[in-house]
Amino acid sequence: MMERKRERYCYRVRPSVAALCLSVLLYASGAPAQTVAFINPGKSDEIYWITATQSMQAAAKSLGMAFEVQYAQREPLKTLEIARELVARPAGKRPGVYCHH
Repeated sequence: MMERKRERYCYRVRPSVAALCLSVLLYASGAPAQTVAFINPGKSDEIYWITATQSMQAAAKSLGMAFEVQYAQREPLKTLEIARELVARPAGKRPGVYCHH
């Protein structure tokens, strides 16, 4: 019973914390036309990661930012691959803010 309650609490808090972090980063950046990239370590069909992504997407939208998400599908090496791909983009196509959970 206690474990189930803890899971529920984490489920509610983490997406809102992610959205808050995203909001702070975006507000601090001061550049209204930036793109935010979220490297999602989970799978694209997991409800927790869908919720976290939707929260971040809503925060980006409310701040007038473009939002991009790429799922690593629970493969740690894929996370690094995605990060390298984002950084290697030409300056005009490169996101201004990177988020990883």
